[in-house]
Amino acid sequence: MPSYYAQVDGYKCDKGVIDACVEAVKGVGDGRISVADAKKVYVEIADGNKVTRCERWTFRYCLAHFHWTDSAKTYIFDAIANVKGGEDLEQDEVEEPPAKRSKRSVEVVDGMSLDKTLLDAFREAMGEDGVINGDDAKKIWATVVADDEVTACEKWTIRYAFTTWNKKWTPEATDYLFGQLKAWFEA
Repeated sequence: MPSYYAQVDGYKCDKGVIDACVEAVKGVGDGRISVADAKKVYVEIADGNKVTRCERWTFRYCLAHFHWTDSAKTYIFDAIANVKGGEDLEQDEVEEPPAKRSKRSVEVVDGMSLDKTLLDAFREAMGEDGVINGDDAKKIWATVVADDEVTACEKWTIRYAFTTWNKKWTPEATDYLFGQLKAWFEA
């Protein structure tokens, strides 16, 4: 029996959502998820008439991992926001971190331990204008690779920041950060 979950960077994600995205970029077209594709992804995300924590993190992964058209992103954010559990997608709900030692401090958001230093770098980058631009992305990337490694925690933090503050990223910032991540893991 096939598994309902797929492991991504140490976290159980909804395999149906990931498979819908994989199928969407396989088809005819430019390799981006279109509105028509996003509707199929949405069906997988909201399959139980609610959006679970697992589905929210899977969506964060998919939004960062796959290329989406702007209209597909707008559609999926709006659609998810209308389902129980999806309205919290862009909120910064912070929980107390577990009491354990770590090289870097963590902030637990939606049940996931995220890199607090990196989250603070994103928040600082938004500054007064509320936008993360290409120069900001370069500073953020310097924070990521400061210790010569990219951890799963840092990848999830970037995915979270991208989906939480999605409308605040310029295309240059998006291309730069995800290009760096891709290059890091292909090297």
